[in-house]
Amino acid sequence: MTQCDYERYLSFLSKYSEEKETAVLAYCLMPNHIHLLIRPTEAESLPKMMQGVTLCYTKYFNGENGRTGRLWECRYYSTVVDEDSYLWTLSSYIENNPVRARMVRRAEDYPYSSAKAHLLGKKDPLLKEPLFGKDELNAYREFIHLKRIKRLCRRLESRRDQGSPLATEDFSTPFPKNWVRACLSDQKEDLGKNRKMVCVPFF
Repeated sequence: MTQCDYERYLSFLSKYSEEKETAVLAYCLMPNHIHLLIRPTEAESLPKMMQGVTLCYTKYFNGENGRTGRLWECRYYSTVVDEDSYLWTLSSYIENNPVRARMVRRAEDYPYSSAKAHLLGKKDPLLKEPLFGKDELNAYREFIHLKRIKRLCRRLESRRDQGSPLATEDFSTPFPKNWVRACLSDQKEDLGKNRKMVCVPFF
């Protein structure tokens, strides 16, 4: 992906997240996948947002690269997240992706994620809803760099692969008000071995 590709995807995400009233809490655009932590207002908010982003980005990418046809192999994957137990863990997982991939040494050094806003306090127009209060900034900075985050990330990946909700409560009970719907999108680009994108929205 080029810088223009990243910026264009973010512009579509900003447009449709606002239009479909779906708050982006955290995000990270990687060369081969995308992570989002999202809070939708309605049941159809997420699919409508992703439809708009996907169609517009496909049209843009095909036009820039002289190709036609679909860009994505499959629909995104989504799950539900217990806000109290997993919100910071998920955002840390998302924002630390470039560090785990050894692209940067610190999460806040990566240009295409919400880490700069959450760790350095820089304004990010995509983030319409705060992940935490101003008085929690230092606590989040410490949390994201904890060594135990690696263990928690492996647990998240395991539960994601099993299709389990990221929650501590019995999922057969009605959704409490403090639950965030999370969307891990496994939407891959159908562009051959050298170019794939996995879209992972969390809401």
